Amino acid sequence: MDWSQFNRKIRIKAPMDQVYKAWADLDKISTWFLKSAVLVDSETVRSSVQKGDKVEWRWYNYENPSIVEIKQSNGSDQMVFTFGYGMEVRIELSREDEYTLLSLTQYNIPTGEESRMNFHVGCRQAWSTWMLNLKSWLEHDILLHDKDLGERKDLFDFVNT
Repeated sequence: MDWSQFNRKIRIKAPMDQVYKAWADLDKISTWFLKSAVLVDSETVRSSVQKGDKVEWRWYNYENPSIVEIKQSNGSDQMVFTFGYGMEVRIELSREDEYTLLSLTQYNIPTGEESRMNFHVGCRQAWSTWMLNLKSWLEHDILLHDKDLGERKDLFDFVNT
């Protein structure tokens, strides 16, 4: 087994540009995935990310923000961003009948014992949850995560934070 990367795929019954915007638009990614996403050190005000942007991601279940760098963003079907500890995530979209196939690959995962559990197993499960949330939102306008849990000490016990 290759612990340095994993893939997740999901078919979403939505136009490809709508799925892409759900990742690239700061307001949209803050709807289905993050508490907030804000451009860092940007001299222009815009709502979508571009290659080279740095974005502050704030989480619902973790108080420290993450700074994500957009390594690639072609505006239609591919995006690559950093994801801490030297890891990167690649998003690729393609059409499959009336669906958009979303393929997510997280790679450059550290392969030590603790990293295997935290990043390979943990992130793989988390991406599965969030990709299902994205599908639910785009296909049915239903969000599966609970934005109203506040500052609870047991946030990690909830399956939908």
